[in-house]
Amino acid sequence: MKNKIFISAIMFFAILAVLTSVYAVETNCTESWTCSSFTSCIANNQIRTCIDASNCGTEVYKPITSQSCTTSCAQNWVCGNWNTCTNSLQTRTCLDASNCANNTGKPIEIQNCQNICTTNWTCNSWGSCDSSGYQDRTCKDNNNCGVITGMPALSQTCDACVEKWKCGFWSDCYDGEKTRSCRDSNKCGSEDDIPDERATCTDITTTITTTTYTNNGVDHNNPVYIIPSPDIPVKTNKVTAAAVNTQSYNINETQLIATILVVMIVLIILILIGIILVALFKRR
Repeated sequence: MKNKIFISAIMFFAILAVLTSVYAVETNCTESWTCSSFTSCIANNQIRTCIDASNCGTEVYKPITSQSCTTSCAQNWVCGNWNTCTNSLQTRTCLDASNCANNTGKPIEIQNCQNICTTNWTCNSWGSCDSSGYQDRTCKDNNNCGVITGMPALSQTCDACVEKWKCGFWSDCYDGEKTRSCRDSNKCGSEDDIPDERATCTDITTTITTTTYTNNGVDHNNPVYIIPSPDIPVKTNKVTAAAVNTQSYNINETQLIATILVVMIVLIILILIGIILVALFKRR
């Protein structure tokens, strides 16, 4: 019985000592809390940190460090263009320029679609303006949609260019054909009214026949020049003896005329020189 009373007394004094020490701590250390401002409202919640300047080690009077809130950030969604329709779906990306960290009211970023081909036309430069006052070009759909929707114009009116051709002289007749070159001084780029640059012609042949004949027992070689008409066959008259050597030469008509003109000019000059010399001799 005495032992029980002794043990009970010890326990009583022990509990009394603990209560006395707690009371001493509570009465001797006073909590002194300093808190920062609450953070911005994120996901309807904001927090702060609090520090006990007295370092009492207790949190009996510690202020709250978290509280609910209502988001006041004004969302500003910016979305890109829809991507190409693939497998009947197309996507895009949307971003909140205000960074409110809240997807409420975010636009859709995926939707159903139909695989519709969009034409993409590329055209060549316009051609030359023809005499009718039109010019043409060709256009190609790079996406090969197989439709002409949205195809640009392939023809348009323009100021008609009037061709103005200037041609050079005809060339010599060769193998029944003569040629020349023609040029459009207006550079219209068309050849609707270009003159002929090739024509048929007839060669004019001068036949030189060397005829050997006998005169008083002496042989003489006398050339006979025959210039035939283009449409009349050449006929050679025999003198007294048989012709032993005949050669034909093709002499151009223009060259023949030029030769005759040169000979006439030389004769005129010689006549004038003779008249001048006779006049000077008479004066002496």
